[in-house]
Amino acid sequence: MIQPYKHRKIDFTKPVFCYRNLHRKDNGFSIKQNKQVIAHGYNFALNNVEFVVSKAGQTKVRNTFIRNIHAYAKGFLILETKNIKRGRHIVYNPYVHEGFMIEDEKVLTLNKVLFTNAGIFDCE
Repeated sequence: MIQPYKHRKIDFTKPVFCYRNLHRKDNGFSIKQNKQVIAHGYNFALNNVEFVVSKAGQTKVRNTFIRNIHAYAKGFLILETKNIKRGRHIVYNPYVHEGFMIEDEKVLTLNKVLFTNAGIFDCE
């Protein structure tokens, strides 16, 4: 369930950047493309996913205890998720982890990732 932001259009041929929107009560995600937020929501997936954590942003969070956007998933948007099976839970806590984690293993890339109101999950 993705809601466009300010009537902006998604270009499915270009990658998007997804991160947890800490101001939404529904545990939703923000979706950016071309340096602009184009949509909000959950129950979508990404293909060819790369997980990115800015070390400078992470250090600032750890030092100031003020949250900021410094970690995201980059990939190509998939809106149809009915046939995608949810796998292992992917977590990131800037105070504990150096990057995105599946169980005790750091993850840098995945083929497909599902974004739900319960969190982020691999689909492999």
